[in-house]
Amino acid sequence: AMLWAHRVRWLLLLLVYYVILVSIDVVPWVGAFVAPLLKPVFAVGFLAAAWSQERGEPPAIAHLFRGFRANLAALLPLGVVLVAGMTGAVVATSWVDGGKVLEVLSGTTRPDEALLRRGDVQGAMLFGALCALPVLLALWFAPALVVFQNCGAVRALGTSLRAAMANWRPILVYGLLLFFYGVVLPAAAAALIA
Repeated sequence: AMLWAHRVRWLLLLLVYYVILVSIDVVPWVGAFVAPLLKPVFAVGFLAAAWSQERGEPPAIAHLFRGFRANLAALLPLGVVLVAGMTGAVVATSWVDGGKVLEVLSGTTRPDEALLRRGDVQGAMLFGALCALPVLLALWFAPALVVFQNCGAVRALGTSLRAAMANWRPILVYGLLLFFYGVVLPAAAAALIA
């Protein structure tokens, strides 16, 4: 309902967010690490926009940068956890497929249909997703806890993980919908186009 009430503003906010992240990400050597570090900081911007909208103020681009004026000292470690956790999950895929997913992600191997159909590569991707899940759950509510509850990074991560595990049903539904709209539908569309 909040999105529908100000859909253009919310979409503009999302567009600016992605433009900023892509602009940072293309910076050689550091962009790939700095962009994920800032994701929790920008998440606070979306929370600030929603909080302001609940109080009668429409979402604005300025809200996106509120995380930089919030508890930045606790938000940046959340980004470090995100980078370390996702890196660990990607590296863990090599235990299953001997490093094929790592080769694709590093750009040393071009992904082709035969590679993506291999059972060990598919198993590695699933294993990597399972390894990333605890990190994602720990980060689920953490930015909000840092800003709205004045939690430190460690406490926010622990509380977020416990809360996400307690609310596993809605998170599962969200994950399934994300998989359907982000993987199944695009794959079906690509198959139809091909």
